[in-house]
Amino acid sequence: MAKTSLKNILVGSSAAMQELRQQIEQVAHTSATVLVLGESGTGKELVARGIHELSNRSKQNLVPLNCGAIPKDLFESELFGHEKGAFSGAVASRVGRFELADNGTLFLDEIGEMPLDMQVKMLRALQERVIERVGSGKSIEVDTRIVAATNRCLETSIAKGEFREDLYYRLNVFPIFVPPLREREGDVVELFDHLAKRFAMKDESPIRLTGYARVEIMKRQWLGNVRELSNFVERLSIRYPGQEITLEMLPAAGWRETLLAESSSQDHLVNAQQISAQPASGQNISGEYAFKSATHSEAPTHFSGTQANSSATTAAEHAALMGHELPSNRSPASPPDLPTVNVSQGIVLKEHLQKIEVDCIEQALKCKKGNVASAARLLGLRRTTLIEKIKKYGVAVPA
Repeated sequence: MAKTSLKNILVGSSAAMQELRQQIEQVAHTSATVLVLGESGTGKELVARGIHELSNRSKQNLVPLNCGAIPKDLFESELFGHEKGAFSGAVASRVGRFELADNGTLFLDEIGEMPLDMQVKMLRALQERVIERVGSGKSIEVDTRIVAATNRCLETSIAKGEFREDLYYRLNVFPIFVPPLREREGDVVELFDHLAKRFAMKDESPIRLTGYARVEIMKRQWLGNVRELSNFVERLSIRYPGQEITLEMLPAAGWRETLLAESSSQDHLVNAQQISAQPASGQNISGEYAFKSATHSEAPTHFSGTQANSSATTAAEHAALMGHELPSNRSPASPPDLPTVNVSQGIVLKEHLQKIEVDCIEQALKCKKGNVASAARLLGLRRTTLIEKIKKYGVAVPA
């Protein structure tokens, strides 16, 4: 598989993804055991696929096994196979996953879920490269490369007696960490566009995002990572095939934000109390979740050239932000008229920008009838950030 193909499997141009692809290329041509670490939904199986496809085993099988999906009583048979009559229901001999992956790659997903008694047998297979089918005393030599993955902290599992330390060190030859989506700066929009092409309905163009919508998805935490984003794009592609997705079309980010959204209809009744009780910046507001991206700022101030062209904010969104309606004779693609400033006599730029910010906040609150959560979405801000600005500038919230 060419390097460009690896980029198609693991999409993203962030520094974190470039480092990930580099590690895969380094280890793929060896026979080293790889332990892939990362949160659920980050694409650990794609990493295993990339390792296999780049290796000299690529013409042989890549055999996956989810250790959390196999009943304990059937685990040994699933992994090593069994002979006819080895147990009740064994009406024929069966080849296990190890043998199926001989000269290829065995991907053990959720390795932290493997039963303790099976960990001992797994350790022997890794050390000696020899297995025995259930019900047979015959040893079978195998040349199987192991790629294991987990979203658990195996060191913690070892401390709890749930995972064998010797097996951990046998697996942890070449660890690869797959970063969560919230730490992959700039990859969210690139992944969105990639997935939009995949989920485009027949004879329809892929969905695309307006500027505010792009800012919004870049701010979200994506706690379900790429899997959550994939479901998100597929849902939008079904609901709005071939359309341009505006801020108002975006569904809630997840159950945490859903809880906030469900209570937002009563925001105008409690805004004053919340704002007066707002803690200093950096502290938590009761009832909200302080998940903060390690790399993303509140909102990007610009897009790259290709993003700027494809993510031009609709005039309707600009008009909603400024509290205006579009004239009937204006093209929806035209931006609204913005006030000009005469600087020939000199201005205090900081004060002027603050006035513009206050005006935008007031217009957004008026447009959303005092609903702080909705106004924050309109402004491309976090709800807590808007509350801080309301308190800082003393903006009155409409009842």
